[in-house]
Amino acid sequence: MTNILLIAIVIMIFIVIFQISKASEYVSVLKGEEKARKQNNKINAFLLIVFLVLGLIGCWWCNKLYYGKTLFVGIIMWRVGVFLSNNPLTAKNHPFLKESIIHHT
Repeated sequence: MTNILLIAIVIMIFIVIFQISKASEYVSVLKGEEKARKQNNKINAFLLIVFLVLGLIGCWWCNKLYYGKTLFVGIIMWRVGVFLSNNPLTAKNHPFLKESIIHHT
């Protein structure tokens, strides 16, 4: 039960950080600032390194705890990383994005 709760907490933290990065991307689109985009790139690079290190530590811990059963978890982590790196954080054809840009200018 503790392991399931720990996994759920890690997933929720990942979702929160993803939503924060999505919101900061929307703010930079609305403001139209190049500086904000460069700052977001630095933040995303830092978070990439943090998640890489935490993921490797998690894989090592899972391998130690569940020896022989971690290949499936590693494949899932790899596929999620590939999916998130191939998709943009800003929504295409979002119905409220154009309204927000017009409203704030």
